[in-house]
Amino acid sequence: MFEADFGRIGVQICFDIQWPEGWQQLGEKGAEVVFWPSAFGGGQMLNAMAWMHRYCVVSSTRKDRAKICDITGEELASSGRWQSWGVSAPVNLEKVLLHTWPYVQHFREIQAKYGRRLRIHTLHEEEFTLIESLSPEVEVAQVMREFGLKTHREHLQSATQAQEAFWLECREGQ
Repeated sequence: MFEADFGRIGVQICFDIQWPEGWQQLGEKGAEVVFWPSAFGGGQMLNAMAWMHRYCVVSSTRKDRAKICDITGEELASSGRWQSWGVSAPVNLEKVLLHTWPYVQHFREIQAKYGRRLRIHTLHEEEFTLIESLSPEVEVAQVMREFGLKTHREHLQSATQAQEAFWLECREGQ
């Protein structure tokens, strides 16, 4: 993990794509962008790593393939055989993915306060919501604190702790 002036970066290489634990650890340590140099293209596995771990993935490969994936797994830019010079795309690191419920209860209030300076986009089937700053004046972390929102990772940690406490109580009650 490295601190850069634009955010926290991590690196995975080539065949590391086969071991999800390393990718998960980078997410847990707060990586915002993971660079992946490789001998092969990686395909949809890279999109999945970005999606599963909620960080951008930037690849550069020997197979005429490079791409930039957003935290939702969406390809922001990609190259191929006929466009092998590389890729570039703006990446907004002022965004977060959260579980829609129960935080949806605050979305109207948030949008009313921040208007066009903040984008709230819900992926309905997944029940995830993306909150993204569209203004240098708005920090997503501040919005999250102000409205008591948790990132998806924080939400899962709370749910895991609640499950563990429940099962511990069940075992002790037997």
